[in-house]
Amino acid sequence: MAFILKWVRGMIYKDDKDNTKEATVVNIPNEKDILLEEAFHDSMKKLLNISQLEGDDYFDKLKKITSLNESEIDPSAFISSGVVQVLVEYLFKNELKVRSKVLSILSDLCVYKEIAQVLGQPEIAECLIEIATNKERPNKDAYNTIYILQHIISYITDDDIVDSFPVEEFCNFPRPSIATTYFANLLASHPNSKNYDRILLYINKYSIFDPIVVHNIHDFLKVIIPIYPERIYSLVDPCTGKFPVSFLQDYLNSIPYFDYEGYSNLFTILHEPLVQQFNDRPEIFRLLIKTKQIENAYDIFFDEESEEDYRRNSIRFIEDCLINNCLRGHALEFINYDIFDKFIDSIENSSSNIKSSLFNIILYCLDYHGFDSFVEAVHRGILKFIDDIIGTNTKLAVTFIENILKNYTDYNREEQIREHIDNTKIINDLEDAYQQSNNEEESKIIDEFLNKYKQSSCSSNDSPPSNNFDLHCVHYVNDLVSF
Repeated sequence: MAFILKWVRGMIYKDDKDNTKEATVVNIPNEKDILLEEAFHDSMKKLLNISQLEGDDYFDKLKKITSLNESEIDPSAFISSGVVQVLVEYLFKNELKVRSKVLSILSDLCVYKEIAQVLGQPEIAECLIEIATNKERPNKDAYNTIYILQHIISYITDDDIVDSFPVEEFCNFPRPSIATTYFANLLASHPNSKNYDRILLYINKYSIFDPIVVHNIHDFLKVIIPIYPERIYSLVDPCTGKFPVSFLQDYLNSIPYFDYEGYSNLFTILHEPLVQQFNDRPEIFRLLIKTKQIENAYDIFFDEESEEDYRRNSIRFIEDCLINNCLRGHALEFINYDIFDKFIDSIENSSSNIKSSLFNIILYCLDYHGFDSFVEAVHRGILKFIDDIIGTNTKLAVTFIENILKNYTDYNREEQIREHIDNTKIINDLEDAYQQSNNEEESKIIDEFLNKYKQSSCSSNDSPPSNNFDLHCVHYVNDLVSF
C-alpha cells in the first residue's frame, strides 16, 4: 500500500520551473499548445476547488464531473491534482459506502490511458479482484470493478503476477459473462499466460457468443495463435468446450455472414497453424469445411464493396488452405474452371500482396487441372501478368514460366508457347533484371533460365522434345514465394 501511494504521489503535478531537465529545451508554443495548457490549468483549478469539500459532498461533486466529463477536464489533471491518489487511498479502506462511490468514479476515469496506467499496479489490481470476487459485495461494485480491471490489466507487466489472478472465482458475478472482456484483454496483453485453457473454458461455459464476445475472442486469438500456433488445438479440446460442442465450433458458428471484419480476423488467426501444418487434430479441418470458410473467403474477395484488408486476408486464407496438406484437396475441388478464370482475371488490378497469393493459387490449380488449364491461363493473358512482376518478384516469375514451358513441352507444344513468350518482353525484362539484381540467388536463377531458354531455341525443330526446364521448375506445393 505504501509503495502504491508513493508511486501515485510521484505523478502529482509540479510547476514547470521544477523540471530543470525539460526546461533546457525552449520551444515556441503554437496556438493549440496554448489552448491545451490553459485547459489543463482550468481543470486543475476546478479539481483543487472540489478538494476543499468534505465527505459525501466531495465524492458526489467529483462523480458529477467524471460522469459528464466530455473533454471538460483534462484527464492528466486528475493525476496532477492528487484526485487519483485520494481515490486509491479510499479504495483500500474498508468503508463500503465510500468504496462504492470510489469505484463508480474510477470506472469513469479508467477509460483514459494515462489514468489506467497509474491504476495498473499489482496491488491495486489485487484489491479490485478481492472486491469483485467477494460474494457479499453489491452488484454495482462488481460491474464497476471488472470494468476497471479490463482497462488496467494490460499495464501490469509481470506475467507471474497476472497468472496468480483467479479465473473461476468470477463465476460468482450476477452475470458471469461480464468478465469476458477482462479475460480477453488479459490474454491479448499477456499471451504467455498459463491460464489460457482455463479462460477458454470460462468463456465457453459462461458466455453467449454474441458480437461483443466474438470480437473479444478475435482480440486475444489474433495475438496468441500467431506466436503459439499449437494453441489452436485448445480450441477443440474437450476441457475447453461444452461437450459435444468445442470452443472452435461455437466461435465459427457465431460469426455473422455479413461480418467481413470478423472473418478477416479469423483468417488471420488461422494463417500460422495452416501454413506450419499443425494438422494433428482433424476436427479443426472438418469444422472449417463444414462452416464453408473457403466459400466465405471467396465471397469476401470478390465483393466489390469489400475493404482491401479484408480481400487480402481472404485470398491469403485460400492460399493457406492450398498450402495445408489437410485442406488442399477440398480447396482444389472448390476452385473449378470458372473460379480459376476469375482468379486469373483478378491479377491485373490487384495490389502486390494480393497478386502474390493469386499467383500461388493459380500454380496449385494448374498442377491440379492439367494442361488444358495452362492453355486457358495463356489465353487469358497470364504471360503479361508474369512480365509485370519481373523485378518485383523475379523468382516467382521464373517459376511460372518454367512450369508453363515444361507443360507445353510435355505435350509437344513448345514451339507454340515460345512464340507467345517471344511476343512479350519477358526475356528482355529478365535480362534487364539480371543486370540490375544485387541478389546472388536471384541472379543465378535468371542466368540459368536464360541459358536454357536460348539453348533450347537453337535446337532443331525436328529434334525430339527434351524438356530443359525441369531443373528450376520449383514444385510450388513445397516452395512458395511471396512478395
